[in-house]
Order: sequence, then structure tokens, then C-alpha cells
Amino acid sequence: MLFKSPAQDLLSKNVDAIIYPSMWYSELPFLTSLQTQQMWSYAHDIPLLAAGANNPSLGSGGTGIYKGAEDAIFTEIVASGGLMVGVYSQVMLRKRVPNPEIDDLGKKMDEFHINIDPHVKEFNSIVLDTSKGGFYGQLCYNNNEENQICCDFAIKTTTTSSDVKKNSYTYYLVAYSGVRSFNGIYNGGVEVCGIIACLNTSLSSCGQRFPNYDDIEWPLKFEQVTIKASFEKNENKTQYPNSVLSSIRPIPASQTVWEKREVEADGKKLVERTFSLTASLWDDLTVAVVDYSPILDSRLSDEERIVINANQHVQYIGVESVKNVDLIVFPESTLTVNKTTAVELIPTDNPCFNDSSYPFYPIFVRDLSCAARAASSYVVVNLVQKVRCRIFDHGENCKTHGYLFYNTDVVFGRYGEIDSLYHKYSLFGETELDRPQPCDDVIVFVENTNFGIFTGFDIFFKNPTRCLSRYSLDGIIFPSVWFSELPFLTGRYFDWFFFELTLLAALQTQQMWSHAHNITLLAAGAKNPSLGSGGSGIYRGVEDPISLEISAEAGSTILPSDEKERDTDELAEEMDGFHLGIDPDIAGILHNSFDFIQLIDFLSQHIIQPFWTLGKIFLTRECATTDCVVILPPT
Repeated sequence: MLFKSPAQDLLSKNVDAIIYPSMWYSELPFLTSLQTQQMWSYAHDIPLLAAGANNPSLGSGGTGIYKGAEDAIFTEIVASGGLMVGVYSQVMLRKRVPNPEIDDLGKKMDEFHINIDPHVKEFNSIVLDTSKGGFYGQLCYNNNEENQICCDFAIKTTTTSSDVKKNSYTYYLVAYSGVRSFNGIYNGGVEVCGIIACLNTSLSSCGQRFPNYDDIEWPLKFEQVTIKASFEKNENKTQYPNSVLSSIRPIPASQTVWEKREVEADGKKLVERTFSLTASLWDDLTVAVVDYSPILDSRLSDEERIVINANQHVQYIGVESVKNVDLIVFPESTLTVNKTTAVELIPTDNPCFNDSSYPFYPIFVRDLSCAARAASSYVVVNLVQKVRCRIFDHGENCKTHGYLFYNTDVVFGRYGEIDSLYHKYSLFGETELDRPQPCDDVIVFVENTNFGIFTGFDIFFKNPTRCLSRYSLDGIIFPSVWFSELPFLTGRYFDWFFFELTLLAALQTQQMWSHAHNITLLAAGAKNPSLGSGGSGIYRGVEDPISLEISAEAGSTILPSDEKERDTDELAEEMDGFHLGIDPDIAGILHNSFDFIQLIDFLSQHIIQPFWTLGKIFLTRECATTDCVVILPPT
């Protein structure tokens, strides 16, 4: 498998797949069995049917069915004896077999014997400094003119603290070019650019595993990894995308990108290769949204109200239920709400360091920044931002104040820095605020997951979603203060739908959008039941939502919550104290003497989002007012 003949020579025969029986002895950090099988299938983009002889005590084993650049259909490596069969069929080609949790698999590999690459000590290397949040630079191996390689790294990391003292890996960036022996049987030329795990800061400890998986903690998370290098263009040289997780299995192909580009340098033809970790790792990402009830005491000044609500935000960021959460989302309009209390914000600044470098940040902004830093979480809050007008900016605010004022979602990063700023595009009655031109296309990058972000009424319009459409997004962050309206702009999501028309409220608006676009939506709603605002949820596109909240009761809630499921009647009774507006245009529809079927036909032509209802809406020809809209129980 590792040599040009016969493995690569077969590819010129236009084969459709490779049959590969083996008895492979795994070696860390680059040549464990499944790792090697996937890199070969991935690099040549051809199916590989690999059957491995299993002897864990000697370190042999590893079987898989691979689909080239797509995710593997089946992989298995075990630390115990026995037989494992993967059945290959056309049905399985269309659906990948889900893998168990990485940690569960990692524990099972404690008894599996793995060899260590004896040449690791020869690598040129630098320790990855986790305190700097990443590494952006180049590392070269220069043995002689014929054996040299330079590796470009772009790595972004975050670190979480732990109360339990356990073992954790140290990571080295490595570069190597030379000839190595494979157990004294074969020799082969090897060029390496990589990141490898080590037991400590000694290079000789690299490629080894801690003996007890339960004694390992994982404080370091790789949010971005890109490795790039150029190689001599030569038919006898092949580059491979190589990865291995703690489970001794490779990262799924769909979560990486392997790119090739032909370049020239100093008159030499080269192949530039880039290997990137880019896809969402949702199993490793934890999120929370806060259905927040702001303190609106009229006896307080604007400044006092802001400080009190900011302190509440800080308390929620620090509660036990969101400890070690990666992303926390707060609603719209729960801090500053007008231009008299607007604040200036500069991207990449860290207000937590409110010293002479950043002297002008209000205390409440500093406190939010420091809370995000203390929790090591991304935190999204909403406030009014003021931005100094440029010479080509126009509008009343520029003429009067010299500033533009935006409804702004502020994303604080894990270290308290201002990571991103999004300016709301579809303003709703916010006459004193400005609309960005053009709409913002802000992407928030959390744990290899790309989030778009928009606010409130933005959800109903082509922009800013069109601005975001150019990106491959894994989810949407959606702070809002939503005023529910019957029959189409209010309601609660239910487990099943009985009819064609929905009572669309905050939750139904959120659900319909997530469902229509089949994308995760993290919706945080500002709660004021007496005014009819509220409703938060974590939605998963066409799948069931993870958690929902809308209530007429006072108080705030962090989602996901442990609330037990309740039936429809109980939920409906709870909403008696929740103010719901009525769509004033419904009477105009009824004046046209539409019967029920005609109304459904009308709606189906004009509504592009999916609507259903748990109950029926009963209309008669005689109805001329909204009083004739009656909600019936499901049948």
C-alpha cells in the first residue's frame, strides 16, 4: 500500500475499487491501520475494501470500507479478540454507519498494542504554545538540499480550565524529509508536515499514548487547522491526507478538505498540497440560549437599567448549568436600546483589559468581556453601537451627531476579545437607528463550526440571508425580541402536525425558518409576556428541536433545560397570561367570502415557508371580523 508498485500502478487500469487484505501492525503517529487505509482511499478518491487480521496484543488489526473522498461506510479496530464483519451493499453506500463516541472507542483501545515511529526524534519541531491561542507560521526541515521541506501552519486553538488534575497531551508541530526503514524490511522516502500528540515536552515521548484513557483530560480544542506544503512533482511521489483521533480512527473525510495545486518555484514544477480541518464537529460543541426577561423598572435611569441587566447577563454566563459551554446566546434589546446609551466598539479589542489601551469602554462592557473570558465561552449579546461617520456616510444621525447608530450583535470570544459585530439590517420601528449598507455577512467561527448571525425581523427577508448564502454555514445565531401575532405570527412547536395552517408565533417563526432551510438555529428571545414578546429555542432543521421555551410566567430560562414534556392542554393553559396580537389583515381575507379550501389555496400561493397547525382554524362565509376565527382541538 505504501509504494508505487503495485498499489498506485493499479490506478492506471481504470479500476472501480481496490480489494485489500492485510495484516497491518499499527504505528503512531502516522501509520495506524485505519489511518493508513483512509488516507490512501482519500488521496486517490477510490473505494477501498480493507480486511485486517486481528491480533491486538501484537498491534495488528483494522478493517474498513472506504469511499474515497467521502466518509467511510464502515471501520473497525478492536483491542479484544473476535470476529467483526462489515456487510457492504448499495443501501449502505447511501448511508454512513454512525460511529460511537470517540471517548468510548478510545477507552477500548487501551489494551491495543501500538508501535512507535522510531524516527520521530529526528523531526524538526516546535512545541505548540497553548497560551497564544494558536500558531500562524512556517517550520522547515533542512537536512541537505535534496532533503528539505517547509510546512505552513494556520492553527487556532482554545483552552478550557479543569478542576480535576489529569494527564493531558502536549502538541508538537513537526517537519521531516528523509529515508526511513519499515522494520528493516523495506526502506522508503518520507516527507512529513504534521501536528502530533506527545506525553510531555520531550520529542521522544511523541506518538505514545497515556496508559489509562479515563485519566486523560482534553483542555485544548483545535478550532482551525490548515497545513500547507509544496512537493517536487514526481510520479514516484504521492502525498496523503493523514489524521488520527484518540480512538485510533481517522477524522471522517467529510470534516476535512484535501486540495492540490500545481505551482512553479525557481524553475521547478511543484505540487502544493493543503490539508484542512473545516467541518462542524457538533458532538464536540455545546451551546446555550437564554430566554431572558429584562428588568424594565421605570424608576431606574437608562444607565442603571443597563448595569442591572448586564449584571444579570454576567450571572447567567457564570452559572453551573453553562459551565464549559462553547457558545452562549442572549436576546435582542436587553441592554442598551437607544442612541443615548450607545457604545463604541472596536473589533479585536479586549475590553476586559480596560487599561490605558482601552480606556473608553463602559464598565458593563468590560464586565461582559471578562465574564466570557472567565467562562472561556463565546458570548453573544445585543446592544446599540455607535460608529463614527466617514466622509461618504450620509443620513440624519451623521449630520446631527457625527455617528451612525446600529442595533448590534456583539460576539465576545473565549478570551474576552470582540470577535465579531453584526448590524441588524431589517429594522422594525427603530426609526432612530441606521441600516447598514450593504447588509453585513458576519461569520462566527466556533469549534470548526461556521455560524451566520442575524437579528429579529431579519428572519423574514431575503437580506441578510442572501448575504450569508455564499458561505457554507452549519448554523444561525438569532437574537430577537419578538411580538407574537395570531394566526400566523405566534405559537409553539408541537411534536406532530394535524392540519395545513399554523398559529405562527416566536417559536413557530423560528421553527419554520430552520425547517425550511434545514439548518440549525440558535434563537434567544427577550421575554415580556404582558407585551407578547418571548420565545427561545435550539432547532435542528428538519429534525426535532433540542429545546424550546415560551411562557407567560415571569423569569428567565437557560436552554437546553431539563423541563419534562407536557401535553398540549397544559401548555395552552399556561399561555393564558401571554398577550397575543391579532393580524389585522385577516378580516380583509374574510370579506372576500373565501371558503376554507380557497383560503388554503390563497395561502399556498403566497407563503413560501412551511406552515401546519395542531388544531383547525374554522372559518365561515358569514365571518367579517377576526372574532370568527375559532381554534378547535385536534381531531
